[in-house]
Amino acid sequence: MSKIFSRIFHSEQAGLLLALLVLCMVISLLSPVFFTAINIKNVLRDASLIAIAGIGMVMIILLGEIDLSVGSTQAVAGVIAVAVLNQMDSVWWALLAALLAGALVGLCNGLLVTKAGINSLIATLGTMAILRGGAMVSTQAVSIQGKVEGFVEMGTGYLGRYQYRCYWPSCFLDYSITCCTIRFSAGIYMLSAAIFRRPGFRVWPSTARGFWFM
Repeated sequence: MSKIFSRIFHSEQAGLLLALLVLCMVISLLSPVFFTAINIKNVLRDASLIAIAGIGMVMIILLGEIDLSVGSTQAVAGVIAVAVLNQMDSVWWALLAALLAGALVGLCNGLLVTKAGINSLIATLGTMAILRGGAMVSTQAVSIQGKVEGFVEMGTGYLGRYQYRCYWPSCFLDYSITCCTIRFSAGIYMLSAAIFRRPGFRVWPSTARGFWFM
């Protein structure tokens, strides 16, 4: 255990970790509400939305590729989810439709890069433009709202119709935070698998030059 901590503090990311800790300490001294359960939950919830996409992007970058259509894919998946939700009044069908839409876009991008031989930068740039335009045309550039209350509650810290009290043990029991934690754990496992092992890239810190993802 001591060797692991020694490698962590001697890694290139140690400076970023130290800067984050110092920043949190300074802000907590300046604002009494910063280091509270409700604020930590809000910060984690906002960060989890970016982290869910960022974890997948890490794997793509490690494979030497890039995906510029992530944001547009999230927008299209959201539009499809709300459309299915309002049509079928089912949260689960809406979530399934959003997942299938994201998987279909990923499959198309993968086929364009691997089978058609198009550079990932060019392929995903075109996909980004198509998806962004499609989302804007389908919604007529107007925000659309879900008519089923449970769909909104899943992203706002509600369990059913009851909002749990945000004490420290429960501030991590948010839908988006839980999904991000599961995806992070799965990402660490996949990065440890042989298919993602490349020279110069490691999940854990080592004496060799590499990346540290924890």
